[in-house]
Amino acid sequence: GINQLEGLNHKIPVAFLISTFMLILSGYTATKMRLHYQEENIPKLEGSLRNTFFLGVTFTILQFAGWKELTDMGINFTGLPSGSFLYLLSGIHIFHLLGAMIFALILLVQLRKTQEDGIRKLILVTNPFEKMRIRLFTVYWHFMDAIWLILFFLFILSF
Repeated sequence: GINQLEGLNHKIPVAFLISTFMLILSGYTATKMRLHYQEENIPKLEGSLRNTFFLGVTFTILQFAGWKELTDMGINFTGLPSGSFLYLLSGIHIFHLLGAMIFALILLVQLRKTQEDGIRKLILVTNPFEKMRIRLFTVYWHFMDAIWLILFFLFILSF
């Protein structure tokens, strides 16, 4: 099980520590998105969404760096089942986060068009569907944050 890593004196990959901080920071920027939407401040909404997206990209890159650190420690995907779970669970998380990042890109393109057209801006800030899309994005992003934090603490317990 996961305790098989115990006694091997491995340390949690530094990249996982940094990526966790990046994801927590992205949760803050996602929260700011909703506030900017309520204030009808589309440029700040777009900025917060852009920051959230880039923090997600940074998180993903750091996850790959974390996998490299794991292999350097001798923890391979095909080794102990506990090591395989580290790769599998973090990989599934990245896959789901990629879905959120694609959604963020779509929203970014639409927000860019909105800033150039006053009618689109009016529709964006008054249409309940648009409000729901922003809300769903932020809820999903926070859910992904929470899932990672749970996984991260499980990883810490295994090291």
